[in-house]
Amino acid sequence: VVHASDNPLQSKHMIETLGYPRGIKDLTTRNLFGRPSHLEVLDELTVKMVKLDTLYCFNIINNEPVLLKLSDSVQVKSILSNNFDPYNKYIDLNQGEKLKDYYSLSKFKKLISTLDIDSNLLIHVRKVGASNVVVDGLHRASVLFAKGERYVRAAYVN
Repeated sequence: VVHASDNPLQSKHMIETLGYPRGIKDLTTRNLFGRPSHLEVLDELTVKMVKLDTLYCFNIINNEPVLLKLSDSVQVKSILSNNFDPYNKYIDLNQGEKLKDYYSLSKFKKLISTLDIDSNLLIHVRKVGASNVVVDGLHRASVLFAKGERYVRAAYVN
């Protein structure tokens, strides 16, 4: 049920609805099962509009996570150039080892063609030093950026 949503607010709500009033804290402290890698312990969230050109993300380069501006990510570059060979190679090299969630070129292209820009999209962002780093929603943020959007709603864990 938790992985039914990539939206941290929806996940928190679903967990509470299932009878865990402290949200993900109840699940992790009771050791019922491991939480998805993109969910942190959610004490309190702040949701605000963030400029896409101020976001950073991690891409795997030479088998190591490297912090990049969103605009320099393989995801954005593939969309803007309409050349998905680098993205496909990136997935093939890192799937299952460094990338824990399931990614595919077909899923990415479907997201590009179907993402509703006017919907209440939400990504999960963490402050790392002075940088706003995308924790969950990199593909959504990449599509928005490539389509010329300037802002996205972001949930920050306090």
